[in-house]
Amino acid sequence: VVIVVGKAALVVFVVATVVVVDIVAVVVVVAVVVVVHIVVVDREAREGRPLGSSLPHVIVNDPYRTVIPPLTQQEIRATAQQV
Repeated sequence: VVIVVGKAALVVFVVATVVVVDIVAVVVVVAVVVVVHIVVVDREAREGRPLGSSLPHVIVNDPYRTVIPPLTQQEIRATAQQV
């Protein structure tokens, strides 16, 4: 019984450690992305450019892009005239 409890405790410890490491990794990646965006926006502000102008405007892995294709220039002009 002691051996089984010991193995179970070890499995729980390993799983908990992996989960914590994954959470820390995600937090670090998010923090790096935020810092990079802040640096880019700060540089734009110092240069007098519109904020966010050098950040990517197109989401690379957009699942809806294939379902709903982007508007053509003709569709954009027609919509603008209607408005």
